[in-house]
This record gives sequence, C-alpha cells and structure tokens, in this order.
Amino acid sequence: MEVTTRWIFSKYRQNQTINLNAESYSDVGGLRGNVSIAKGVTVENAIGGSGHDAIIGNDADNVLKGAAGADWLRGAGGADTFAYDHASDSTLENPDLIMDFVSGTDRIDISALLKNAGIGALTFVRRLSGEPGQAVLSYNRHANLSRLAIDLTGNGRFDFFLKSHGPINTPDIISNVPVKWAYS
Repeated sequence: MEVTTRWIFSKYRQNQTINLNAESYSDVGGLRGNVSIAKGVTVENAIGGSGHDAIIGNDADNVLKGAAGADWLRGAGGADTFAYDHASDSTLENPDLIMDFVSGTDRIDISALLKNAGIGALTFVRRLSGEPGQAVLSYNRHANLSRLAIDLTGNGRFDFFLKSHGPINTPDIISNVPVKWAYS
C-alpha cells in the first residue's frame, strides 16, 4: 500500500520555509527549525500559508501549493505539480515564482482555480478583450522567465499571475476545461 505524506501549513500567516528533504528542518509558524523530517522519510506534498513562503521539494513527484502570498517554489527533482486553488494564491501584486520548472516534466494545475472561479473554458490570447477565462502565456528567453496570467472575471485585468524560471508551454498546464487559442 502506497502512502502519500502531505504537510499542511495553511493556517499560518507568517513567512515560512518548508523543506521536504529528509534530514532537513523547516521554519513554520514563526519559529525557526521547529519541524524536521527523519532520515529515510519521504514527504511528497506541501501546502503553505498566507505568508510569503519558500517551499522546497525533493526527488519525489511533489505537489506544491504555496497558497496566498508571494511564494518561492522549488520542485527540486521529480515530475512536480504546482497547484493553485484561488486567484489569491498568486496575484499580479504578489506572484509566486517557480524556481526550477521543467517543461514536459513538471505541471501547473489550475483546474481547481478555474472551477472555483466558474470558468468553463480557457482561451490563450495575446491581449485581453474582457472575456472571463482569457490567459496570456509569455516567455522571456533572455531572463529565462515565463509568465502565466489569467483574467477570471472578464474585467480586462489579470486576477491570477504566476512567474517561473524556465519555459512553460500550454501542454504543461492542467486545466480540466476545454482549451482554445485565439491569437490574432
């Protein structure tokens, strides 16, 4: 029987460092080095709180959720999934930064985000035109920085905004809704 171990620190408002590597310590709830992982133990998944958290994965196929705040996420090996439930998880004002995204291996799961926002289809566009569910995906090769931005309300503004070192391609995004491209 396979057991998936998950750390949930979503109730904390302080900035946290959550390290999923064995024999490491994490800083949780405003304390330093107060949570550890024993040698030989694998923790696969983690959920941060509302502070500006740093979440460091391990060689497992991690599922990392920063939750609210401008979080710094590192999968650190494995086929990792960076998951988002709400627009407030990563905003234009406080965007998450994925430090080591590997296109074709890692995934960004926005299916819960879209479901919670009532979005039935995702349309990739160059510019917003005021329709809910429009997304802009861009990559700056010189900075090695991708941006995924989504208008969830149709107000012509990005409600969700994510940055990543390394290119993100549309097949890397899990949406569980129909996906269209409207580049004109």
